[in-house]
Amino acid sequence: MRLSMWLKKQCGWILRLLIITILVSVYVPQICVAVDASGLSFSGCNFKTTDSNITCLEVYGRFPNTNLTFIKKGDIFQAEAEVQFVVYDKDGEYVHDASVSQVIQEKRFNSTISPIEMNLVQFNFYLEPGEYELEMRLNDKNKNQPYLCKGKATVQKFAASGLKVSELQVATKIEVSDESSIMVKNGKKVIPNVSRIFGSDLNMAYFYFEVYDMLFDPSNQINKFTFSYNVLDADDNVVIEFSRSYEKPSDDTAINFAVMIGEYKGGAYRVKATIKDEDTGKTAENETWFQVNRSPIDLAYQDYDEVLKMLSLIAKDKELKELRKVTESERQTALISFWNSKDPTPGTETNEMMQEFYTRVSYANQNFGSSNQPGWKTDRGRIFVRFGAPDRVSSQSSVEQFERFEVWEYSSPQRQFFFVDRHGFGDYRLVNNFQY
Repeated sequence: MRLSMWLKKQCGWILRLLIITILVSVYVPQICVAVDASGLSFSGCNFKTTDSNITCLEVYGRFPNTNLTFIKKGDIFQAEAEVQFVVYDKDGEYVHDASVSQVIQEKRFNSTISPIEMNLVQFNFYLEPGEYELEMRLNDKNKNQPYLCKGKATVQKFAASGLKVSELQVATKIEVSDESSIMVKNGKKVIPNVSRIFGSDLNMAYFYFEVYDMLFDPSNQINKFTFSYNVLDADDNVVIEFSRSYEKPSDDTAINFAVMIGEYKGGAYRVKATIKDEDTGKTAENETWFQVNRSPIDLAYQDYDEVLKMLSLIAKDKELKELRKVTESERQTALISFWNSKDPTPGTETNEMMQEFYTRVSYANQNFGSSNQPGWKTDRGRIFVRFGAPDRVSSQSSVEQFERFEVWEYSSPQRQFFFVDRHGFGDYRLVNNFQY
């Protein structure tokens, strides 16, 4: 099995975890990425219509094969699903709904139980501007098993006149197409990237948006517009810039562009697109976010020494010694071999031990970290990664001395850890000498 394929399979489980995390710190579009623990998720974009009082809200949904029951029929495995979106106003009153049935066929059994095999749906709702609540409902028809995912959306109002742009749609791929599909607009098939996450085998990020109400006059000597975009990382450093002038095809136009993110490090990014009408000097802009996801052990993006420090929380001394003595060219293979040796279900696409470990690391970083130290390096973080969530946590504080205490208790096997924050700033230190 090629290295890239191995890393892709081990990365699939991270996606849902990351979606929730990145919404906290980056630009939030009119409709957030909604994600449910069952694997359902949806996002969307606002586009202008010919009626200034009505906006087209495109909603993109996805669900994994693991939500479905597949039945073997001859040489294929087949599942049936019904997907419905229901729109409510801000008071919870029903507004509209739409549904579609799908037949999903897979040739390989492993694909039927894979959390990274996703199915897409799209619905277009024509709504008055305002605040709405959305429900995505999935029914596994072979088992009559329902699933539900909820989210919120703001349907924006586009001005009746003046230069303006739509939201930026994040896509997995954009290609010229004349087929009759809800995903085709202005001669382009735009395949939505619902999660907005790239990496693994998605090393090109695509974006689509529309420009409205430019001053169009073919007899004008200028009759041009300038399209610019830049990509910024989480620290607002400019990663890439682009700018170019084009002839106006009409007063409205559609623009799509792609960004090669093969060398981008893991993390959140913003892309900002700007249109300038060269005839009027007016500008319009919009922005959105996307995430680059890298495998936690892909050494193209990780420092080997840091990876080993993290593994020291669970690896035996002999295993660490073996990992440290390999040559640089052997490191990636050695890491894969290490995790393969820990896999409780070899032969399947998911390494549950690796999944649990990095899920705990992510939780520790979100809950126990500080501005100068990731959570997994703190005392509470190390205990959490090593032993998981405690069965019982008790805490108390000393008002006079500003000290805070936490006691973590585990029942099987029985363990107890005492942490003290001596200055009241959240820096909890392990104080008992229990040899874990």
